[in-house]
Amino acid sequence: MKLLITDLDYVVENNELIARAFGRLDTNERVTARIRGTRPFFLVKADTQISQDSRITEIVDGWTDLKGNPLKLIYTRFPKDVAQRVKCRDCSGLGRIIQDKLEIVCPACKGDGQIEIGLKSKFDQTWQADVVYPQVLRIYYGLSGEIEIPSLNCHINDVRKT
Repeated sequence: MKLLITDLDYVVENNELIARAFGRLDTNERVTARIRGTRPFFLVKADTQISQDSRITEIVDGWTDLKGNPLKLIYTRFPKDVAQRVKCRDCSGLGRIIQDKLEIVCPACKGDGQIEIGLKSKFDQTWQADVVYPQVLRIYYGLSGEIEIPSLNCHINDVRKT
């Protein structure tokens, strides 16, 4: 079936990342396609030491920046694992970074400082880490314009650009 995409977002259900493509079929029916198998990522210098972290699912060598400098691609579980966002584990409120140091008490709930920080903050220099995930879906995965899908619930490998 052909789907003309009008908007994109994503959800996490049962610990699985699902891209949602909103649009219209060629019959003009409004639908939401659920697409599995996309993976958030960012890049770092190839010589960067990467410590073990449960949010990292794969590291791929062999990438380069626009000037030809070698990079590593780091895949993560979810988009939130990449971002600079500081998030309180107690209330999901946003924490603050003050003078490059994490504030210990969440200003929203005055919690005990159980704060999550995106992987981006662990590296001096990153590429693509600031790109919001719906843009990654459009650019890297080609989810824009008209696509062909086998069903409204499919894998990214089954999606074809038309």
